[in-house]
Amino acid sequence: LVGSHPGHGVQAHEKIIIQLVIGGVVAWWLSFKLDWTELWLPWVGNVDLGFFIIPIIVFLVMFMANAVNITDGIDGLSAGTLIIAYGAFFAIALQQESANMSLLVATIIGALCGYLLFNIKPAKYQMGDVASLGMGILLTAIAFALDRPILLPIIGMIFIIEIMKTFNRLKNLKV
Repeated sequence: LVGSHPGHGVQAHEKIIIQLVIGGVVAWWLSFKLDWTELWLPWVGNVDLGFFIIPIIVFLVMFMANAVNITDGIDGLSAGTLIIAYGAFFAIALQQESANMSLLVATIIGALCGYLLFNIKPAKYQMGDVASLGMGILLTAIAFALDRPILLPIIGMIFIIEIMKTFNRLKNLKV
């Protein structure tokens, strides 16, 4: 299932398995260790989803990880869009007066700015799958930690548009 492929990197099915495991770990941590089963909805407040929160967390972790990865693969510019997305969550963390989350998100933004500075044409570094998948997973985890995953479709709109464009291209391929 997860075999050795020297020189070929991690295969697509192996990436999905790894993302599923990471999504499961994030869901386990949030729902069992932190006892978070509620989802905040605007104008409604907190809605208790019970164990149904677990598949939602796993899906969002996998979806956003791949959406960020696809965005980086298409134009290599996911760092700029990630800075904007993390900037939105930075503003939310400040508004919630969460010093730890503000510091974490500010550190991520600073690292992405440094990466972007050295990636001005001609690009010297590639973000690659490890970083782009990780940035998507971390974006989702931060959204849940700030109790605002409902804002991911708005904050991460560029990533969602890019992955939808990719799905449309794949759908229209003639085999």
